[in-house]
Amino acid sequence: MKSKLLKAVSFSMLSMYLVQSFAITAFANTTATITVDYATDVGPSNHVASGFLHGISASSPAQYLIDGVTVKAIRGADYETNLPDYFDQTTYNRVKATGADLMVGLYYRAKQRGVWPVDATTEAQWQSIVEEIYNEAQSKNYNIKSWITWNEPQLQWNTSTRTIAKYMRAHELAYKKIKSLNSAALVQAPENHVYSFSFITSFLTYCKQNNCLPDILSWHELAEGQLDIEAHTAEIKAWMITNGITPMPIAVTEYQGQNYDPATTSTSYPGLNISYLARLERSVANGLAYGLKSAWEFTGEDTNFKASLGDLADRNTALLPKGIWWVYNGYKDMTGRLVQTTSSNKQYSEAFASLDSSMDRSVVLLGTGNFLTPHDPVLQLNNIPGVLKYGSKTHVKAEKIINAGILMAPEVVIDADYTVTNNALTLNLPTLDPKAAYRVYVTSATADAPKTSYEAENLTAISTPGVTFRSYSESTASAGAAVSLDATGTNQNVTFTMNIPTAGTYNLGAILKKGNNRGFFQLYVDGVAYGSPKDSYNSTLAYYSTDFGAIKFNTAGNHTFEFRTVGKNSSSSNYWMVFDKFELIKMN
Repeated sequence: MKSKLLKAVSFSMLSMYLVQSFAITAFANTTATITVDYATDVGPSNHVASGFLHGISASSPAQYLIDGVTVKAIRGADYETNLPDYFDQTTYNRVKATGADLMVGLYYRAKQRGVWPVDATTEAQWQSIVEEIYNEAQSKNYNIKSWITWNEPQLQWNTSTRTIAKYMRAHELAYKKIKSLNSAALVQAPENHVYSFSFITSFLTYCKQNNCLPDILSWHELAEGQLDIEAHTAEIKAWMITNGITPMPIAVTEYQGQNYDPATTSTSYPGLNISYLARLERSVANGLAYGLKSAWEFTGEDTNFKASLGDLADRNTALLPKGIWWVYNGYKDMTGRLVQTTSSNKQYSEAFASLDSSMDRSVVLLGTGNFLTPHDPVLQLNNIPGVLKYGSKTHVKAEKIINAGILMAPEVVIDADYTVTNNALTLNLPTLDPKAAYRVYVTSATADAPKTSYEAENLTAISTPGVTFRSYSESTASAGAAVSLDATGTNQNVTFTMNIPTAGTYNLGAILKKGNNRGFFQLYVDGVAYGSPKDSYNSTLAYYSTDFGAIKFNTAGNHTFEFRTVGKNSSSSNYWMVFDKFELIKMN
């Protein structure tokens, strides 16, 4: 009995210990430290991952959503019934206006006609289609960056008739036809649905033997979680060198996302997205030239398909930003150089950071490949340069971007000046939700820096004809007055002229007035989009302060500041914009 009692007591105590231990484990978040070392340059910031699949059509997404990101590349169809048609002049012009490289698939037209080049007859038809597409582009004077011979061969060439051997022959025929028409034209392949070392090396071996090595080597990285894109690009580059093939540029032409179900696909998770962006940026050293965000909320055969910059715009209208759009909006601001960024626990935290000395700005994007577990991120900034300080202080603005079908603004969690000690600063960021992300701006725009103020009612202004623009008096407004554009729809604007005292970089702040009839608007300075769109809706009236980030003026004197309505909060009754005061803070 005594023995049994002791065992019972021991088991009971063990059970209590396990329960307590589990409680601690269950409720204590993992901490991960992201260290940014500004003294270690890792190369230029070239927005390598800012490409999109079927991203832009003639009518969608809304133009400000395009203006608010960098568009490095667009991949899609010469013509397909439900997808954007990049051989349509209006669509082509809209894409090329962004400066994007355009990648066109040759296989769309062949598949529409039921042509799979598997025998002598269909091979001849295939070559004829390739020539037809190329000649059409030439006749329209289109500048196509690369021609893609087929998509996802291991998935599509998988029957007894359509074999991988037949696919390789089809690639060879298309390659040689394109090169016969223009030896300088670029061919892109194999566009496999996954990174498969055995398949890609077999493909390259065939191409070397048959003189059809692609000019751009491409595949997709779509699996969720911790994809080692850096290892993939390094492995294939090393293999090519060993096997006598001069490494060509690499394109990961679809990344992030597993399925077409909008309720379960990870294609829009902001935190996971930054994990991909960081890995793609680190792969530049291995030859990566392009990363294109996948578009998975609609199937290619879906008549409801809307071009959405790779699922960055809302599914139903493509007029408003998803949560993930705000990541790419911050990514656009990652100009200048990238600096060394490391994580103490990459399972939880992934990040990368930029430093632009000419803009006196650093941007840090922080996310996670683990979209199931929250964690507490610590941001350690080391060797903070003088361009990010005014005196001994630096300014930090951190915003949390959640996973949302429509997100009118990220949540500001830090917006403050900090004293820098020994050129270092440690920031404990609030707990990061598993699917969410942080974007962090570090600047010299402290409260101590010189300022130039402009009362909105005293500025020269031009507004949309037929839309009421008025000045009014109010005791709670700065200097007792403010101005309002009583806008009634999108693409209505007011443009102020401000005289900039000296050339240089400034942070633009503003006092605006919220209300239940306010619009969602974007700032354009001298015709170029700056900062993030602003939602001034609120259930009650109130003046508030906001900022539009860093703006560089190459000349002193007059510059135009256009505020353009681009939408409205679903709760707002109208599109009004109310401006009280502007403030330019001089940066180093």
